[in-house]
Amino acid sequence: MGRESTSIRIFAGNYIVHWLKLHGIFSCNRHLSAACYHRFEVQKGEFMLWYHCVAYFFGGAFLANTLPHLINGISGSAFQSPFASPPGKGLSSSTVNVLWGCFNLAAAYVLVCRVGSFNLLNTWHVVILGAGFLVMSLMLARSFGRFHGGL
Repeated sequence: MGRESTSIRIFAGNYIVHWLKLHGIFSCNRHLSAACYHRFEVQKGEFMLWYHCVAYFFGGAFLANTLPHLINGISGSAFQSPFASPPGKGLSSSTVNVLWGCFNLAAAYVLVCRVGSFNLLNTWHVVILGAGFLVMSLMLARSFGRFHGGL
């Protein structure tokens, strides 16, 4: 049974890669195999490695997490942070929130600007970054809404 399921997975994987190649989404010069799954053609002649997608997604999430902490910290308001007691529920000082916001901004910078070659004119790069930003923003809205009446 193990050999049959492996054969089916390889066949299905080859079929999907073949379909993606026909539609110009995926490009690989080698024989269709699991080794081809490491890159995607996002524009003609431009390839994007899978871990760039992950880095851009989490870069967007860190960027979204920067905003509430920096805004509250700069305005002098106490706000939830992972360093409060209890974590995420208690309030931290404005100084802690500014530092936490700057750390999130630095993490976003490293993930977006130092991994791969992020290009604001490349639609896929912006969509992946925006998806991370949107997902984290929705999570933050639900999390902070419990404490500030926004839920």
